[in-house]
Amino acid sequence: MKPLNDKLKLIAKRIDYANLAFVALATTYLLYGLLYIIRTSIVLDGQRTFALFDDGMISMRYARNLAGGHGLVWNPGGERVEGFSNPLWVFFMALIHLLPLPTHLMSLPVQLSGLLFLFLNLWIIYKITGLVSRSPLVQLLSVFLTAFCYSLNTWGLQGMEVSALTLLVSLAVWRTLLALQAGHFSAWPYLILGLGTLLRIDAAVPYMTILGFSLLFQPKYWKQHLAWGLVLLTGFMFGQILLRYWYFDYPLPNTYYLKLGGVPLIVRLRQGFNIFATFVWSSGWYLMFLPVPLLLLRATRGTLLLGGMFLAQVAYSIYVGGDSWDHQGGANRFLAISIPFFFILFVLSLDFFRTILLEQHRRPTNSLLSQAVLAIIVATSLFSFNTINVQNSRARLLLRETPIFVSGTHRYVRLAQVLANISRPQASIAVVAAGNTPYFYEANYIDLLGKNDTYIAHLPIITTHGYHDEFYEFQPGHVKWDLAYSIGVLMPDIVAQLPVSSAEAQQYLDEYQRVAIEDFTIFLRRGSENIRWEEVTE
Repeated sequence: MKPLNDKLKLIAKRIDYANLAFVALATTYLLYGLLYIIRTSIVLDGQRTFALFDDGMISMRYARNLAGGHGLVWNPGGERVEGFSNPLWVFFMALIHLLPLPTHLMSLPVQLSGLLFLFLNLWIIYKITGLVSRSPLVQLLSVFLTAFCYSLNTWGLQGMEVSALTLLVSLAVWRTLLALQAGHFSAWPYLILGLGTLLRIDAAVPYMTILGFSLLFQPKYWKQHLAWGLVLLTGFMFGQILLRYWYFDYPLPNTYYLKLGGVPLIVRLRQGFNIFATFVWSSGWYLMFLPVPLLLLRATRGTLLLGGMFLAQVAYSIYVGGDSWDHQGGANRFLAISIPFFFILFVLSLDFFRTILLEQHRRPTNSLLSQAVLAIIVATSLFSFNTINVQNSRARLLLRETPIFVSGTHRYVRLAQVLANISRPQASIAVVAAGNTPYFYEANYIDLLGKNDTYIAHLPIITTHGYHDEFYEFQPGHVKWDLAYSIGVLMPDIVAQLPVSSAEAQQYLDEYQRVAIEDFTIFLRRGSENIRWEEVTE
């Protein structure tokens, strides 16, 4: 028996319990993510249908048209407009559309891909934390907060490019830290984030952050950093600009002109700062500021890089005035890609305070009790970091309630069914939500809010408030429309949604008949041959 016991002891010594714990945690996340994806689906006529966040479905419509040979257009045969800001993600979606899948399942591979990217990101976060901390517990707790970050899962598992971009940003940070630790130059961060600019052009923000950090902390290789960093960024950025000029006639995505064009900088800055301050307050300001003493008293190159990456995204979010959905709370799409770095700093700061207290009382710093307390504090902080401005935010985090945004997604899918019943495919339909409804019912659509309309995107913003007299709150991408043009000139057969109340829009609807179908109010152009009037019941 003694030889057997000796062998067991030897095996036990060789087991890396931290890695086993990571595997268990990551596996739990995979199961959580799968359940999350199922919770986003809807059963229609006995058929389970998967659909993405509405902006993601705009990209899906472009991808389907590209895969179908129509080109990068929103409407087959329509004007070339870059109504998306994630070209590489659209090409990825186009590849998925080559699979022999029915429409109701086509979004599922996108969601599963998002889950895979976020899963891989957990491993990279685990490795990054291992480079800035010797504590396996700090590594695991940082991964825990990242895995169950509701905002990151919302954007990643509901089909946005955030999942892939988060992975690329984390990879770039990891490679940067490895190069710093080894004391050599690496071009990998620039190659990785150069690819990231194809996912979303504002990946240039973390790109420039890493470039600036590397110039500061690797002065020995400043020539290589400048040469590789600036040349690659210039190539990626100007390459995209030239392609856009050639294909779309504009140097930047249409969404850029829609969201930033005509919005004064002071308005964006004031709203962006207000949104970030609200995010900090709702997440627990005392928790959000915990990393500050760590960065001031025991900063390392690694922690400074993590803090710089997070603050760069904060600054960018403030600069653009926040995101379109900040009123729902949580980290927006700009903050989400760097929120894992904040979580690492947060756990590190708690461990820093724990160590100081134990040293002052002359206790061993590897005390199991103190580590258990640390784990409990981090676990309970998860709920503060995941507070959103909807009912039952904790129940949504635990997936006892439908995830945020999903009820709207389901409504837009149902609207597609209603439109399919009352119209013919050649009908023109005006919508506000330009993703799910146009994807699930193929017709010729008019985008009232201008994501897919260059005329609307270049209009001045609509507001009844003075810029200088009072704070003007706006929802980026939802403050430009021209009903006299979209309805009065283009004359859609159906107005399925409106950006204003029907009373405000009434002057443009004299030629339309208002009908209520299920829980939708729809306006039908009188005499249109593209409407199945026999199916319309008031």
